[in-house]
Amino acid sequence: MYHASRRCAAENGYDSIVSDNFRDAYQAVDNLIRRGDRHIRVVGSMPNAYPSIEERRRGYLLVLRDRGIADHYFADSHLTREQAAAAASDLLRRHPRVTALFCCNDETAIGVMQAAPSLSRRTPDELSIVGFDDIDLAAHVAPALTTMSVDKVSMGRMAVQLLAQRVEFPDASCVTAVLRPTLVERQSVRSIGVN
Repeated sequence: MYHASRRCAAENGYDSIVSDNFRDAYQAVDNLIRRGDRHIRVVGSMPNAYPSIEERRRGYLLVLRDRGIADHYFADSHLTREQAAAAASDLLRRHPRVTALFCCNDETAIGVMQAAPSLSRRTPDELSIVGFDDIDLAAHVAPALTTMSVDKVSMGRMAVQLLAQRVEFPDASCVTAVLRPTLVERQSVRSIGVN
């Protein structure tokens, strides 16, 4: 499986610790599908975004294809609350059948949650929202945000270990370690007709 962020680190001769953005976006969107959503859109990506965001976008597209869902839409925006809210509002006005949004980070998800009431869309009753990163605020918004949790402490710990190895073995091959985020299920997602 091709991962752009891994390629960039290897080409530049750096050791790196990365999150498996592709597989974990796939997991987050697949969770929405298993809960009954079929009209899922992605918010907060751009076609030429950072490699990690591109990977999340590709994970979204692949899970839809694997699950036989033909339509896909992007509310392209930068990763800010304001821009994500504006893009999602426009998307929801044009595509009122949308029942779920996969947001490329928690800031965009929180921006969308704040904008949803102005469109008469209650989260999660009328619109499920999933974020990515599990920032501190994700557990404290209402409803609390379902998100992919990236273990930043382990990333830091592994980075220190890699640095120590690099000091001891400066000519060793570059290492890329991949961490798998985990889905933290909170209150921003509901099930549709699933027993």
